[in-house]
Order: sequence, then C-alpha cells, then structure tokens
Amino acid sequence: MFNERDIIKRQAQLILDNGAKIPSSLGILEDTIIKITQIQKTLNPTTEKATLLLVGADTGIVEEDISKSSDIVTKEQMENFARGNGVCALLSSHNNIELDLCNVGIKYDLNSSYNIKDYCLSKGTRNPVNENALKRDIARLTLDNGKCELSTLYNNGTRILLLGEMGIGNTTIAALLIYAILQWPIDNLIDESFSIDIYDNKYKAILSAFNRHGALKAPTNDYIFDLLTSYGGLDIIFLAGAILEANRKGVVILIDGLITTVAVLIASLFDNTVLDSCIACTNSKLTLHKKLLDYLGLTPLLDLSLSLGEGSGALYAYPLINNSIFIFNNLLSLEKAEVTDVNKHNKILFPLGTTSNILRANIIENVLAIAPLVDDIEITLFKSKAEYCYPSKEIIRELINIAARENITYTIHLPYDVDLGALKKETREEALINYLRMIEITNPLPIHGYVIHLVYNEEYKKQSLEYIKQGMKELINLSKVESTAFCVETLFQPFEPLLEIVKDLNLSLTIDIGHLVKNNFYSDSLLRSYLPYARIIHFHGVKEDKDLMKLIAHKSICEYSPKFLNNLYSILNSYSHLPIVFTIEVFILKYFKESLNEIQVKSIRESL
Repeated sequence: MFNERDIIKRQAQLILDNGAKIPSSLGILEDTIIKITQIQKTLNPTTEKATLLLVGADTGIVEEDISKSSDIVTKEQMENFARGNGVCALLSSHNNIELDLCNVGIKYDLNSSYNIKDYCLSKGTRNPVNENALKRDIARLTLDNGKCELSTLYNNGTRILLLGEMGIGNTTIAALLIYAILQWPIDNLIDESFSIDIYDNKYKAILSAFNRHGALKAPTNDYIFDLLTSYGGLDIIFLAGAILEANRKGVVILIDGLITTVAVLIASLFDNTVLDSCIACTNSKLTLHKKLLDYLGLTPLLDLSLSLGEGSGALYAYPLINNSIFIFNNLLSLEKAEVTDVNKHNKILFPLGTTSNILRANIIENVLAIAPLVDDIEITLFKSKAEYCYPSKEIIRELINIAARENITYTIHLPYDVDLGALKKETREEALINYLRMIEITNPLPIHGYVIHLVYNEEYKKQSLEYIKQGMKELINLSKVESTAFCVETLFQPFEPLLEIVKDLNLSLTIDIGHLVKNNFYSDSLLRSYLPYARIIHFHGVKEDKDLMKLIAHKSICEYSPKFLNNLYSILNSYSHLPIVFTIEVFILKYFKESLNEIQVKSIRESL
C-alpha cells in the first residue's frame, strides 16, 4: 500500500514539476528537496534550526604509530573549536548553525571553562590490537548518550543535524569496522596517499586487530555490541546513537566524511531505515569513503576532495540545501507566475490508477502495458460465477513480479453480482463465500484496497443494512484483512445510509465521481463530506446518448468542462494528505489515452 513517504514524494515532485522552471532542471537538488519533505513529512520543509553535533574521542590504536599526529591534538582542537576558531566553528557561526561540542572519550582533561558537553565514560579506548577496546556497558551507554543528546537538541528545535568528529586515529578504527562488517580487502581500506611507514602500520594494525576479534557474526544487537566492544570508536558509537534517534524523530541528517558515514553504517545495522533520513554531503579525498557511500546507496552533493573532518563537508553543503528548500517553499507555479506551461504537468496530487480492462487482452497483457504509466491497477473481477474471473496461481505470481518491477500496487474490484444485504440467507452466505475466495486468491498481491459494492433494499432498508453490517463484520474477521482496506462503493444509491456502517466498522469509501454525476447526486459539498473516508476515487466521463435517451458512463474525462475539472482538482488536492488512489475507471484504450493526456501524470508510450 502507499505509505506517507510515497504520497509526500509524489506531491513534492508535482510542486517542483509545476513550478516556474524547466522540469528536473535543479538536478540532484530536486532529489534532495524531495527527500527532506519525506523525512520531515511535510510539504513545507524547514532548514531551521540546524545544529552541528561535533564529537571528540581518542582511540588506543594510535599506539601502533598509525598517525603522524599525537592524540593530544584531539583535546587541543576541541578547545580551539570552543573558542570559536577552526573551520567548523567559523562556518557554523557564518551560517547561523549551532555548534554542539561533546566530549565522548577524549584522553586528556579539558578546560572546564569551555562550552563542551561532557559525555566521557572512558578516556579514550584501549588498543584493539591487544584487547577489547571497550567494556560492553560503556558501548551501550555511549550509544544511549548519543540518543539522549539528539533528544535534547530536538526539544530545543533542531530539525537539521550536521555530523562532525574530531579524533586522532579514528580513520583507522573506521576502516577496521568496515573490514569487520563488509570484509572488503585491506588494500581498499587504506588510502595510498599515506607515507609507506604509516600505510604499513595501518595495514598491520587492522589485520592484527581483526585476527584477534574477527568479523561481525550477524546483524543482531548482541553481535553488534560485540563488534563495538572489540574495536571501539566512541565517537562513531555516540554518533550512531544520535543518528538512530534523529531518524526516529524525523530530523534530517547531513553526513560528512568517512567517520560519520561509518557511524551511519553502524546505525543501519540496528535500523536500516536510517538511510532514509541521511543526505550525503561530500565525497571526501579518501577512496574508501566514496566506496562506502556507493555501498549505502547515497549520492553526495559535493565532490571537493575534502579531508578535514570536523563536519566541514556538511557545513559547506548546508547553504546549498538551505537555498534549495527556500526555492521549494517560495517557487510560484507556472500559472501563478503567468508563465506558459509548454509541458502540461500533473493536476492531481494522488497516486494514479486505472483498470485492467484497457486493452482487448488478458489481465497480464493489460497490466504489462499499463503498469509503466500508473501507480495502481484495479483488477476488475466483476463476476462471481465466471471461472475466468478467478486468477490462477501463475497469474498471481506474474502480477507480483510486475508489481515489484514497476513499483505499483493493485486494487481488487470484488464481484458486484453478489449481495451481502439480500433478504435470503443463502444469497448472503454465497456473497460472503465468493468474497472470501477472491480475497484468498489475491491476498499475496501488494493490495491498496478492495472495492466492494454494497446495495441495500429500499423497501426493507433497516433490515438490509443490518445484514450488510453483520456480513461485513464476518468478512473482516474471516479474511483477516484490515478493515480500512475495504472500500465501499454504491453506484445508484446515496452513500448516506451506509456511512454509519463505514464509520462503525472503520471501513473506507470508493467515491465514483462519474456515477455521482450520472445520477445527479454530485455536489462540491457532498464530495467534501465523503473525502475524509475515501481510499479510492473512480473518475470517468459521462456522455449523453441521444439515441438511447440516457447518460452513458465510463467515457473519457475530457467530456467534462475545463471549469468542472479545475474545480474538482482543487477540491481533491486539498485532501492530498489522504492515502487515496485516483483511478481513471475506463475500459477502452482511446478513453484511457485521452484521460491520461488530460491528467498528464506520465507520458503515454508509443508501444500503446
């Protein structure tokens, strides 16, 4: 089913496409904008307030002469940052970014007069070449402290989190963790720019530590803490905790260089959804960093060959992100900007659907042809007694494969020739059996909803509605389907008598706008009253047939006037936060092409 992130992505893309600019002209910045709207779950994203979380920690592996710098530099630089010096402090001040300095494991005592938060549970780590780097409880508490600090920042308004670190020797620990998790060749873990002696010392230290402790056995919490206890990286552990909590709270995470990216790798072992909240800011000078970003599926915004750390890459990328969000929030639509729309764009902010009866062909041929053009396909299983309406296991398997390949869902239109509200018990039981059979067959599919026609007897309305309610209760209980997935539709009768059942059983509605128009039920106020309960909208044109002296439904939506359509789009889009699929319910290719051209959600391919 479409989740909130899918819907927001579609809506954000529509705003960008309809803006007074050439579609996709902002390149990967458009992907970044959309990702931020998804993370913050809003079409009004904010870059206020931004905080650079910069942590300092030392590691015992420096004993292996893997760095030209002494570990006293970690203390000195953190104090330097606190005085407002250094690249990170200067850029933070210049861009109005809060600088949050945290001591999470510095070996030497810091000047207490500086504004550096103390989360130090261990003055550095031990050398993993010789022993465990940490005690297990220190690793756990450091992860928790990272979560705690993020919660504090969030409560103080932080919505954009930049990650930075300072620590002599932490590049070697980062490479060692990658080796233990991914088992990449050691030669790929150490940059060739290091001097020969440093390169050799790093190589020996990584191999010796790994031979002592081994690889990550499995991505379970216990084994992850075994890994962290063995190799350490207090800065990486603390940042991983902050990343986990930021992801949970919907904070945008801007990652910097290798160390912060390894923190993302560690966090992803606990919860792989953290990648959904992360934006890679830079390709650092280290080849290993580029390879790790590729592995995580993150494309960096900048490639400046930085090798500083301190969150410098995130700090340089932040203005770019800030400007992009400003553009998104203030970009006028083509219409408002009075610019000619040379490429007519989407007018509907919902996932688009259509039926599996567009071509004169079988279900699979229809779905293969239509899937690239829509987000959902309504499998029309109208007849209960026709065996050809029951898809075989082979058809279901193929539909699953197509859905995975094309990223679509299915709506199942249950048979409409059965009646849960019938006066005869046998008829009601037959309806229930048919519904259950159809649901069992189609259940393996990625289902958005089940369209179910409910018809009440006008003469025996009260009794008929009681039967319907009882039948729906049994259907929900026996099918084990979430109640909101059942989308009630009625073509020739008003919804009102069924609304109480919909509310009581937590059902959804299928609003067939075409039939509302055809039966003279439609009004703007009526549509607004139904929309909060809707999960599916059926839309098709209605045309007068003078020979038959009646209105014919399921025509092209171009039968409606532009004024009607624009008004309808405006009403529908004001409910675009709802998980609704907008289905062009037509059954002829010509009508589908004309309707799709009007909506212009995706281009019609020549193959059709």
